[in-house]
Amino acid sequence: MSTIVEKLAALSEQIRYEALPPDVVHKTKMTILDTLGCALGGFASDPAKIMRGVVRRLGGAPEATILGTTERTSVLGATWANGTAIRYLDYNDTLMSRDPGHPSGNLAGVLALAEAQHLNGRELICGLVNAYEIQLRLVDHCGEPCLWTRGWDHPTNMVYGSAAAAARLLGLPREKIAHAMAIAGSQANFLSEIRRGVIGKIKGTAEAKAAGDGVFAALLAADGLTGPIKIFEGDYGYLNIVAGGADLDALTGPIRQHKIMRTYLKYYPVETMTQSPVQAALDLRAEHDIDPREIERVVVGLYDFAFKKPSWDASKLKPTTRESADHSFNYCVAIALLDGEVTAAQFLDSRIQAPDAQDLTARTELVPDPEIENIYPKFYPGIVTVHMKNGKSYRKRVDHFPGDPRRPMTDAQAEHKFRSQAVPYLTADQINRVIDSVWSLEKLDDVGQLTRLLTI
Repeated sequence: MSTIVEKLAALSEQIRYEALPPDVVHKTKMTILDTLGCALGGFASDPAKIMRGVVRRLGGAPEATILGTTERTSVLGATWANGTAIRYLDYNDTLMSRDPGHPSGNLAGVLALAEAQHLNGRELICGLVNAYEIQLRLVDHCGEPCLWTRGWDHPTNMVYGSAAAAARLLGLPREKIAHAMAIAGSQANFLSEIRRGVIGKIKGTAEAKAAGDGVFAALLAADGLTGPIKIFEGDYGYLNIVAGGADLDALTGPIRQHKIMRTYLKYYPVETMTQSPVQAALDLRAEHDIDPREIERVVVGLYDFAFKKPSWDASKLKPTTRESADHSFNYCVAIALLDGEVTAAQFLDSRIQAPDAQDLTARTELVPDPEIENIYPKFYPGIVTVHMKNGKSYRKRVDHFPGDPRRPMTDAQAEHKFRSQAVPYLTADQINRVIDSVWSLEKLDDVGQLTRLLTI
């Protein structure tokens, strides 16, 4: 009888570009455009600079491009460097299911390996769909109650998807796809402490490390290294030690809807549960022409898990750094009301620490709201009530933020998001050519044609 990892390898092997429905191909291309924008948006961050510096010192064969530069380095080096930039702003995609995940971090490894192998755009698309399918099966079906509350951070699941995708891009047979996942899973469990308290800069590197671990595992499997083939069901395997339980029939069941179709793209650079409250605050400001100077106080209604998730703690009530501010309901709602927009500029230290931002953040209260308690986790709603000094109050509930599959981002919105992050680095011509190349990715003969457009 096949082991679980062998069954997942068989599923991975079934994913072929020719069989992908048009909507899956389009969503994948939009996700790639979104993620490349996030890489440029996070390019100048301290974690990305640090990672690039370390990668330079380590050196390596010039196999893949460090996005935003003319430099080429090893596949692993490019994965680490680009993956850190992708994740830094907390602007890349997500899926909140039985467990959370940010699967577009997989693109760092998939893109680097595809470039090094001179693969075409169709193979890049197929590789990313593959990574999502495996990782998000774990996100959907594993954990008792979920890995996150058991102390394991999101990239714990990513290594399996990254390994499967890398193995497929390398053209490995089913047996070696299974061993790639087994190798990756045996060496990569990430701790949730990374998101607790005053969040350290290491947070932005976690998915990059996981993507690299998956690629490394596939390279080892390609050369004959084997892993623990009972990595899931073994006495000391993933199910018993990490997850604590799983729906095994669903985990290894047939592919129906591809998992990438269920992911959320973010229109604002804040963590997932904050997207709806931010949208509600922006809507209120615009609809009622609210003068922030006349706000008395703000109340944000949330579901119970928002107060119990591992990344929530008292430090988020009065954030002083970007890493904590983008996880702070108080700050994100307050700054939306103050500035009328939520972009990377709202998370500069100078803006976070400005007196008006600190003041309204302190006057923004979070409360559990029974009206939306039973909606989570089907939706990620938020209710914002703004109380004015003149006694008036304005209330708004948002269930689906832009980028939710039930309120999908339009092509125009996706392009706007990319442009807003690319403008500091790329010329107008480069930006247009990147957008055109991604939308016609299936016609690209060599992925290197795309990465060369992303050099400065």
